Amino acid sequence: MPLGSSSTCPGESCKVILDDGSSTGDGIYWIDPDADGVTSDAIQVHCNMDENGGGWTLAASISASNDNHLLSSAVDSDGNGLVSDDGVGEKLDDTVIDALWSDRIWIRIDGGSGDIHCELANQPTGFDTWSATGNYTCGYTFAGTSDQLYTQNENGPAVWRNYDYRAYNNPYSGCFGAAATYVPSGNGGCGYHPSRAGALWIR
Repeated sequence: MPLGSSSTCPGESCKVILDDGSSTGDGIYWIDPDADGVTSDAIQVHCNMDENGGGWTLAASISASNDNHLLSSAVDSDGNGLVSDDGVGEKLDDTVIDALWSDRIWIRIDGGSGDIHCELANQPTGFDTWSATGNYTCGYTFAGTSDQLYTQNENGPAVWRNYDYRAYNNPYSGCFGAAATYVPSGNGGCGYHPSRAGALWIR
């Protein structure tokens, strides 16, 4: 039975499924991120097996109208048990995202200035999990993942508060989404930085 094809034969991640040769292309697969051999806690996820080398697990869909992606717990907005890339604002639990991050983070910002890429190998000791709070090194292209050092004070690499690339959680009332940036008073607020949806892919 191909890895990831059922709840009784899950892969550890989309990347493990791809590396195993069990990928059938983009789609929904079964994974068991804690890799404890107990498959009763396996989950279904969307896997991107083609872009940027493939092996990406969809860890969050980012809405332009809420900030669910900032929560540390899992969010299933439509109740279907699956994080979907539909901009409604859903995510996996941070502990699952931690387990899945073995290589890279890729945040896609729809209609924004560009995506954000964080390579695990570039992160300082102690700040190499999604749930840590500290400094992260990320970049703006898949090939350039060490262009910028971010400092942040909440879960997830500081791309959650990236000004130039319009990522998430403007403090002004009603400002949410991937392009609702963290901007100080007087710099335009929501009108200057409109909300955009996006997705967090991880491998």
